[in-house]
Parts: sequence; C-alpha cells; structure tokens
Amino acid sequence: MNLNDLLKGYDFKLINGDKNTRVSDITYSSKEVKRNSLFVAIKGEKSDGHKFINDAEKKGASVLVLQDLNKENKGKHNTLIKVKDSLDALAYMSARFYGDPTKDIKVCAVTGTNGKTTVTYIIESIWKGENQIAGVIGTINNRFNEKQYPSALTTPLSKELQELFSQMKKSGVQNVVVEASSHALDKKRLNYTNLDSAVFTNLTQDHLDYHKDFDSYFEAKKRLFSDVLNDSNKTRKYAISNYDDPNGIRIIKDFRGEKLYYSVDNPKAHFYARNIEITTKGIKAEVVTPDGTMEIRSELLGRHNLSNILASIANTMLLGASKDSIKKGVASLKNVPGRLERVQNSRGINIFVDYAHTPDALSSVLKLTKSLCTGRLIVVFGCGGDRDAEKRPMMGGVAARLGDIVIVTSDNPRTEEPEKIIFDIEKGIKEELGEDSNYYKITDRYEAILKATEISVENDTIVVAGKGHEDYQIIGDKTIHFDDREMCRKAAEEAGYSTN
Repeated sequence: MNLNDLLKGYDFKLINGDKNTRVSDITYSSKEVKRNSLFVAIKGEKSDGHKFINDAEKKGASVLVLQDLNKENKGKHNTLIKVKDSLDALAYMSARFYGDPTKDIKVCAVTGTNGKTTVTYIIESIWKGENQIAGVIGTINNRFNEKQYPSALTTPLSKELQELFSQMKKSGVQNVVVEASSHALDKKRLNYTNLDSAVFTNLTQDHLDYHKDFDSYFEAKKRLFSDVLNDSNKTRKYAISNYDDPNGIRIIKDFRGEKLYYSVDNPKAHFYARNIEITTKGIKAEVVTPDGTMEIRSELLGRHNLSNILASIANTMLLGASKDSIKKGVASLKNVPGRLERVQNSRGINIFVDYAHTPDALSSVLKLTKSLCTGRLIVVFGCGGDRDAEKRPMMGGVAARLGDIVIVTSDNPRTEEPEKIIFDIEKGIKEELGEDSNYYKITDRYEAILKATEISVENDTIVVAGKGHEDYQIIGDKTIHFDDREMCRKAAEEAGYSTN
C-alpha cells in the first residue's frame, strides 16, 4: 500500500522522505520488521519503541512513524513521519491498511469490571440462534467459524485487532462482539473501529495499579462511549448501560446516539425482568422489552448472570435478532469456561471454579453459592502480584464475611513474594473476624485446593476463585501449567472420591 493512501485524512508531518513510499505491512515491534515495513514507535509500559528505530531501519523498514522527535532520531532516515500520538496513528493506519473492515459488519464492544466475557458468550449464542455467523474477541480466546485462537490480551493492540476484523469479514462473519478492557481503551486500541453498539456491565475497583485512582479507571471505560462509539461511522448506534449500577447513567452521558438501559428488576429501564426464579438449576424469568415480553430460561446461575443476560438481550434485539432466536440462544448456552464452572464428583459436594478476582465479583459469586448451598461454604482464593494491592484486604473481608471456611493461597504472584500478598489479604480477614479469626493459610495453590476437598463433607460447597479459565500460574518470571479445574479433579480423587 502507498504511504500517502495509508495516512490520507490524518494529521501528520513528513520530516524527510517520500509520501509515496510503498508499505508492505505495519508493525510496532522491531523484531517483526521486514523489507518495506512501516514501523510505529510506541511507548510501552516496559520499553519505548523510539529506542529501536535504528534496528527497525536496519531490518528493512521503509517508513518510521514517531511521536517524539529529538537529535538522536532526527538524522537521515528513509522516510520519517511525525505524529502527535503514535498509539492513535497505529490504530488509524491499521484500519486503513486492512480496508476498514468494521464498516461492513456489525460490531459490539462490551466494557465493565465484571461480566464482559459472559456477555460475549451469550451474545454469540444468540447470533447462532439467529443462524448468523458470529466472531468473538476476548479474554478466553478469539474465535470464529468454529475455530479458536489463543488470546494474549483481553483486547489486542489495534494492529492485531483490525487484522482479526479483516479475517472475520473475509470468512463471512456477520456479527462481532469484542471485550473492551480499560487498558485497551486508554491505549486507543479500539479507535477507528466502527461500532454499532457498546455495552456497559458494571464498575467496581480493579486495575488501580495501572489507572492509579477510580476516577481515571472510570474515564478510561467512558472512552468507549464518549470517543469510540461517538466516532463510529455507522448510521445508527446504541449505548446500552446497566441501570442498576451507580455509574450506569453517567458513563454514557456524553454519547450522542440512542441510549438504552437494562435492569434486573427496575421497570424504569427499557429492558428488565419480572417473575424471576433463580435456583441451582438456573434462571427463569419474564423479560420486558420495548418490543413486548418474552420468557427466558438459562442454565447460568445467579442474579449477576440475569443482568448479563439482559444486557445481551438488549444488544442483540437492537441489532436485529428475533425474540425466538434470543430465547433459543439464551437457553442453549450451558456454561462459560471458568465462570462458576462446576467440577462433578461422587460425594455430593458442589465444587465451582470461578474467575472472580475483584471484591465485587467475589462477593456476587459467594452470595450466590451461599444462598444455594445447604452445607458449609469453603472459599479458596488469592490475589495477583504486581497488581492493585488495595483490593487484597477488601477481598479478604468479603471471603471472611460470606465464607464459613476460608483458605488463603497464591494466585499469580508474579514478582511479589506470595507470603506478602497473603499478609495483605489477612488484614481484611482479621478486620472482619478479629485478630483471633480462624482460617487456613496455604501458599501452594494445589495444596490449598486439596485441603478444601479433604475437609469437605456432603452438601458442602467449595468455591475456588481468581483464575477461572486460566491454565497457567505466573511465579516470578516463569509461567507454569496450572488449571484450577484440573487441580480440583485431581484433589477430589486424591481425597478419595471420583470425578467425571
């Protein structure tokens, strides 16, 4: 592609070189540069791409795009472009390079602290019920046309994101749903994506290691509506927000298109439920919509999943799904990997693995499981290292308040000492139960799970929280295989009862 075509309509300055330079591909990694690559120097959290421009040029980059220009990088280069924001420029050029793929397919983005993954699964299931081809980009994997691809990030960088959109479009995908993380929105990964709709689930404390304070976290999430959705070239656009969340109205305030709300049971919302039944078998409810009512059944558990279902119904109905397809799609989704995923066993013990890694998510999961179990609630959890430390005592307090037996263990300690993380969690437990509170402290995660299975009896419920679908554990600079679901089955067998 010609550089001039790639940057057409974008604000840039040609420092030296030729605007008609041929570009064979785009990259922000000097390791991936090939002959005639366009290299975008972006500032990462650990390294600055501006330090690698000479490496990129030596490997054959025909164009360098920089945000910062100084004596070191202002020398003689093939073609040198100066932009105000290299992350935004990367997103713009990526969309242009791949032919602006989102202008021809329906695209929904989902943001919020909790529930994003579940909502994408429900939306995907509904579109399948409509006999439409759906694509999903998210935390667990990226998938379309019955194929799954590993997902390194909840939301890929803009180059990979636009490439995925392009691949989906070429393979016949009609509807795409994307998880939009706060990091991705802050780093402009979704810029120049033509969204048809955006969904807000909820907002509670998370990622403050990155955003520093809750207001900054809120502002990052808000960008999905105030910037990305507003800037979309689609003719009709929808902002769909959770009326039950304190931030639900505020977060879409600056969106200029149609705003609609969903609520579990508040009739002031456009979409809400009534005659609700939530049991160990799932959810049954009558859903009220602007287009009439429908009865839905789902095998997903809990009030929080009813909220996720309502968000999904609102989105798909507004984008053209029929009531029959919605009912079929909601009913056919049996579970979401690592979200209250049950580990079967022969002892009558409910063992669930869940991704809950924030105070609010842990509270929702434990409230639900406590309301459904007739025995004791045994909670196994830890907190990630090198991440928001403020939530550790909060999660300890939640577990102590709602669990009958608490076992504190490691999650992904990363470069932190696991014992230090556990010590932070203990503060919340002791604040809730007192200095003489009784709980287990087992650093080895498998041993903690094993202890839970060994002390459990019939009708008890075990919740292993924090990692969900993840099949790894990060300890120091090493990543080892570790899957809570596998470990629960192994521990159950070691404790003397079978699983299937």
